[in-house]
Amino acid sequence: MKRNSMSRNLLVVAPTMLICYLLVLGTSAVAQSCSNKTIKGDYGCSLNGSLIFGETQLPFVGVTMGHNDGEGNSTGLEHVVVNGNSFDSGWDTNTGTYTVNPDCTGKTMAFSPNSPDPIIGYFVVVDNGKQTYSVNGQHALSIVCTRVDKSTGRKGDIDQ
Repeated sequence: MKRNSMSRNLLVVAPTMLICYLLVLGTSAVAQSCSNKTIKGDYGCSLNGSLIFGETQLPFVGVTMGHNDGEGNSTGLEHVVVNGNSFDSGWDTNTGTYTVNPDCTGKTMAFSPNSPDPIIGYFVVVDNGKQTYSVNGQHALSIVCTRVDKSTGRKGDIDQ
């Protein structure tokens, strides 16, 4: 008798569990779908690491304010410090291109007046496009970009 009721319960529970599992898979697949439009907007970025030239490694830090147009083009401003020295006393302009894959990975190519070569990076999109985490292809640079929310009208915690 117990065996019969257990079999009956499994007949009800197993399909229910399968349906729940498929719903979870479907939801995560939809949540993970990305495109160039996912990172459309303005982003503030922090760059940290080392520039590597053969055996020489120079400490590198920088900040950028960039705009992605949602079509794969970017423009921005940058200020970088290499080995404790600023490249100049202000902001330099840069341009670039990017591609976001459906799995929320991507590749960017930036053109900076501070580099003779294009700067190639690989990134992941997180939190529905609120941030990207990136590494530079030629050097040991880590880059974190956060979407700038201009709609709140709130000042930052430091300014309050």
